[in-house]
Amino acid sequence: MKKNIENEKRAIIITKVYSILTWIFAISALLLGTIFILFSSKFAELYYNGFIAGLTSNPQSLFILVGIITFISGIIGVAVAWGLWAYKNWARILTLVIIGLSLLFTILDLFIVFDIWNLLVGIFYALVVYLFGFYSPVVHLFNDPFITKSKRKGL
Repeated sequence: MKKNIENEKRAIIITKVYSILTWIFAISALLLGTIFILFSSKFAELYYNGFIAGLTSNPQSLFILVGIITFISGIIGVAVAWGLWAYKNWARILTLVIIGLSLLFTILDLFIVFDIWNLLVGIFYALVVYLFGFYSPVVHLFNDPFITKSKRKGL
């Protein structure tokens, strides 16, 4: 019984910490996307003579597109962070899909350019996939209808 309580507390801490990291990412993406959209003309002026000039004849639209994509990823991040904080199973599944795809692309990138940063990011992604996909206390936390909100809040 004591081990189950310890596992449940560990699962709650893991979920809350990852939720906070997701909140940080989401807010950063929202801010960065807004900056790209609002200041796209300035970015276009600064970078037009560089390599972006070969990509498009209208560099401002490229920065607006990057800003919109970043902003949308921030909105998705806010939804996932809130869902993880509230122990919603859809948020756990969406986390697994997004991080699983990120892990796959990181592994492919390791074959192209092997560096320590890609390796560390890949290890982090693999850990998140393990914790939210296979670590039974976390999976149980999201799937057990008998775990009440008061129990989840009461570390």
